[in-house]
Amino acid sequence: MHTHYIDLAPEGRIQFEIYARLLKGVHLANVEGHGLAVDWPEWREERGAFGRFIRIFGTEKGLAHLLIERAAPLVLNGLVKVSSGISPVPAGITATHCYLRSRKADKSTNSHQRRLERRAAQRGETYVAEVAKTRPPALHSLRIQSESTGQSYFMDICRKPLSGTHECSQATADIYGLGMPIPSF
Repeated sequence: MHTHYIDLAPEGRIQFEIYARLLKGVHLANVEGHGLAVDWPEWREERGAFGRFIRIFGTEKGLAHLLIERAAPLVLNGLVKVSSGISPVPAGITATHCYLRSRKADKSTNSHQRRLERRAAQRGETYVAEVAKTRPPALHSLRIQSESTGQSYFMDICRKPLSGTHECSQATADIYGLGMPIPSF
């Protein structure tokens, strides 16, 4: 249950890096069972327009854990400003949207080409490689670094309005804090 929220605002010129680190912090807190969800209230459908702050929803305990264990280095080094403190979610608000991870395959990578070769070989066919295409640009993308492998990857994120039956109807967020209905206020 998301009873509380906190607003965190990146300071300086590395907004996307800060959002990526905060999203990674949410991910690590969720791995530990804290069930946090994310929102960018000032999101616009323009390239890189996340807005000036990220809002994270959760329990008071989960948000305190995020601040102490995951966001503290960013706050102490002046990279993130805690705008609101941990506050209760206002009563009577309704969910209007959700965020999803856009998982369109990057078909220009070597690993994808090798996968296509293996699948063709299994079918007894010869694979003819396509001309490499560049990665399609996403409007909202964060470069995340894996904690386990140290490799970085792009996480493309999209915002969807809630309307009838939708993939955002789940009651809990995924491991990155995406995928659940988010209230607007």
